[in-house]
Amino acid sequence: MHIKTSLPAMIEDCFVGDQTSTAQSIVHSGDSVPAAVVQRGSSVRSTESWERSEAELITQLETMKLALKEVYDELGERDRLRPQLEDARQELQAVYASLSWRVAAPLRAVSARFPGLSGRPRALARRYPKLLSVLSRADRLARRVLRTLVGSSTAVPAMIKTGSISLRPIEVRANAGVSQRLPRGSGKRVLCVGHVMPFPPRAGNEYRIHRMLSWLSDEGFDVLVIVCPLRNEMPSELQIARAAAIYPQFIVCGHDGIVRHNLPKDSAILSGMSGTRVREFATLLEEENGKDQRADELLGVLRTFCPDVLIETLLHIEQNFKPRTLLAEYVFMTRAMTLLRADLHKIVDTIDVFSSKAHKVERYGVTDGLAMSETEEAMLMARADVLIGIQPAESQEIERLAPTRKVVTVGVDFDVKESVLALPPKPVVLLVASGNPMNVKGLQDFLRYSWPFVRREVPQAELRVVGDVGASVDFAPEGVHILGRVESLDDAYADARVVINPTIAGTGLKIKTVEALSHLRPVVTFPAGVDGVAEAALSYCRVATDWYAFACEVAHVLSAPQDATQLERRSRVLVDCFSAKAVYAPLKRVLDEI
Repeated sequence: MHIKTSLPAMIEDCFVGDQTSTAQSIVHSGDSVPAAVVQRGSSVRSTESWERSEAELITQLETMKLALKEVYDELGERDRLRPQLEDARQELQAVYASLSWRVAAPLRAVSARFPGLSGRPRALARRYPKLLSVLSRADRLARRVLRTLVGSSTAVPAMIKTGSISLRPIEVRANAGVSQRLPRGSGKRVLCVGHVMPFPPRAGNEYRIHRMLSWLSDEGFDVLVIVCPLRNEMPSELQIARAAAIYPQFIVCGHDGIVRHNLPKDSAILSGMSGTRVREFATLLEEENGKDQRADELLGVLRTFCPDVLIETLLHIEQNFKPRTLLAEYVFMTRAMTLLRADLHKIVDTIDVFSSKAHKVERYGVTDGLAMSETEEAMLMARADVLIGIQPAESQEIERLAPTRKVVTVGVDFDVKESVLALPPKPVVLLVASGNPMNVKGLQDFLRYSWPFVRREVPQAELRVVGDVGASVDFAPEGVHILGRVESLDDAYADARVVINPTIAGTGLKIKTVEALSHLRPVVTFPAGVDGVAEAALSYCRVATDWYAFACEVAHVLSAPQDATQLERRSRVLVDCFSAKAVYAPLKRVLDEI
């Protein structure tokens, strides 16, 4: 009876108190309570529990956001410091490679053996400060006198002896893996000089140079190729042999004075070259050390790409080969141009506009240490007669920097796959890239921000990473396969359903984007990834503006059906875009005028 009389109050508790426990006590008491009341009490209880769970989830989410922000801040700090670390590394290498460091090696050895001895000159300098000032002035005066005496000579000055040229024949192997040797032309002579090995091509710039050399040979030009690799990038003997097997006239000029070649032993081009002393050309080129820090940095870059031994080699070959045209790869090779014949037509294939790197690339925390100001690049460009831009937008920049020079736009030709291969059913994503800093950052960010979403949408998705960029991956996530360099890129593209170019910034033409299109594969990229791509080919690229959209595009292409009719139509359009006749027409007009 007590329970029945308190029933209204207990029902009230279902809505304001512990609803579930009260309703259960009513049921257990044996009283007849409407089922709706019990159900409503449970519902209110569940609602409050859900609200409390939601509040806890919101709190946890906010905590995770704060933690994620801290991670992003740390990543941003790391990216910000990376250029400084790279600059410090390059400065250290420059110190180690400098003449003063090598000359002072015995003094450092003596100082290490007798630590007390090094303190005496410092104590003497502190005791007699004027003596140090006198010695410094005497040193500057001696340098000025030496510079004046050497500069009074009309001949190329023989400064400090840095060694002599030693010729070494390249053993061209029959099984070097070269499918076809380029033809030896008999027409106008072209001397091509650069710092990268164009064959076998492993990166976009190497591919671009090799395709241009192939076109020149096919057009009947007599091409002599000189490569001067950077000091720490000397290719292996096998790589040199493979290049020598495909280029009829090929020379590798080492910083150590060793000149490897595949020319005949009695070749007039090499006559009298062996044993030639390498001179220092700084005075004749009016290169002033110590002018300011930035000028010294730029001068160091130019001497790294175009050292004195290369200039000595170019002067000798120019005299014996007598080329009509000099084709220089990258603007850094212009260091030698003022010493060459005035009637030699000098063309610079810029490939990149380095003064645009600051606002296009380095603001993303990526640097290769080669950015320069517009004034600096304009000075280097002015040494050439003709400048080649790799895509229209950069040609416009070059015209602004060098308004008195002829500028032409020459992209890269590709052999488009005319035999249509249907997209494979397996959801394979392909990335083909070299190990430059921009590619490395693009891959790492894709794995961090996009790949988890792609795997969630397409659980069977597989990412295959081809090229040196894969070396930057310390731990491969689920579904990611690091393949490195592969024997056949054709097979890699044939097995892919979609190709990605996750580089968020860059200069020049995105050659890997064009390469993927030539294999009739859809491409997902950022706006920078379609720079210079022909308008007709843009419709086959899916362009994202953030990593979430990038992942969505990849997942969509993996799931979308493709038919052979679409691929055939794509093939016909791209054949016209990337044919050698269309791509090199502006360069052919320039060479015909010469």
